[in-house]
Amino acid sequence: MNQIQPTREQQARDIVASKMSVINVITGGDKAKSSTFAASLTAMASERGLQNCSVESVLSAGLEIVRLGLNPNKTFGQAYVVPFRNKYGESAQLQIGYKGWVSLAYRNGWIFRALCVYRCDEFSMRFAGVKDEISFNPNYDERDETNARWVFENLRGVIVYAKDAKDNEFSEFVPFKKLEQLRLKSQNQKSSAELTNIWAEWAEEMYKAKAIKYVATRLPITEQMQEAINAENEPFKTEQINDKAIEVKKPFDLNEVARASVTESLGLKKASELKAQKTDPIDAEMEDVPVINIDEPLPHDELQSELMRRGLNENEAEKVVMRLSKEQAKAYLDEPSSIDSLLE
Repeated sequence: MNQIQPTREQQARDIVASKMSVINVITGGDKAKSSTFAASLTAMASERGLQNCSVESVLSAGLEIVRLGLNPNKTFGQAYVVPFRNKYGESAQLQIGYKGWVSLAYRNGWIFRALCVYRCDEFSMRFAGVKDEISFNPNYDERDETNARWVFENLRGVIVYAKDAKDNEFSEFVPFKKLEQLRLKSQNQKSSAELTNIWAEWAEEMYKAKAIKYVATRLPITEQMQEAINAENEPFKTEQINDKAIEVKKPFDLNEVARASVTESLGLKKASELKAQKTDPIDAEMEDVPVINIDEPLPHDELQSELMRRGLNENEAEKVVMRLSKEQAKAYLDEPSSIDSLLE
């Protein structure tokens, strides 16, 4: 008798259910977060744009997002799972968004800010070393940033500002032609005439993400930032053997993700020591594994949102919070009445 093949959703449910103990480690044993995280993974495997990707590859990419400390729910704009296509088929791949790069940079001692420059804006730049002299006056009345086609046809480039932990500042303008070169390197972006996939939904955010990533590779970033860059660049590899395509990828192992969380974030034990234990290292370190709070906003993001609620536009709010340290941003949030002084 032929067995009925399980649906993609059922496959995802089965895999996630079998790894709930590991998911609990990642969420610090918070049942509500574990349930939300499991539901997000299961739903991700059933997304229409990922139907041609294996469930295993989708969940692997989803776990990579969380391992980096980002939120896998694409509505947060931090990271996405997209199809990676070549002549042998499709697999899922991680793509970090604008807010994801900003969050990663912030946790590693950097503050990044990206501003899109459109044809309707007043813009001029003069080279002046590590921090260029930039004059920029955006025309919000004529902008239509929510229209992907308009963004594609009117974008001149992206200004990226960066500041390290010692308040050293850097700036660079990434022109549209360079951004297009970077976009078209993605296997899911093969058309030079239109935006597809996640780019068609979040055009401005994706261009800003590419600009930040490009500039970050030219700065003295930390190993954790470089790890995120490598994770996004990891291609779907195949080998041709006797005219048959064979996928070459890491085994789908959520336990390994949690092990990485233990070894990289806490430095509790070397990977070799964990593997040498007779008992499951995940169980052994259950109480000491760091909690990845994917829902907690950064103080700068929270303050920026509050400023926007009080009347500033996104760019104005970004400009204000970029001048503040983490402690200063927290101080304003702790005393909401003081936020009015920033508006002045």
